[in-house]
Amino acid sequence: ERSGFITFMSNVDPKFSTISRRTLTRTILPDLYTKMLHGFKSFCSMATFISLTLDLWTDRRQRVFFALTGMNNINEGYY
Repeated sequence: ERSGFITFMSNVDPKFSTISRRTLTRTILPDLYTKMLHGFKSFCSMATFISLTLDLWTDRRQRVFFALTGMNNINEGYY
């Protein structure tokens, strides 16, 4: 990271330490993906029904964005 960002973050939080891009792409993101996938599978397996909403849009620079929202009833006695 650039020195200005590192200086800023050390003033905000003296315990802050940067991680390398290599560590981020080879370790942290794959672990996060695995956790999210297991959570999603658990969510789907417990659902009696799932309602999905998909939203697609582009910005002025023609970059594409999408959002997927899933909803499930929390439990049978929630109503």
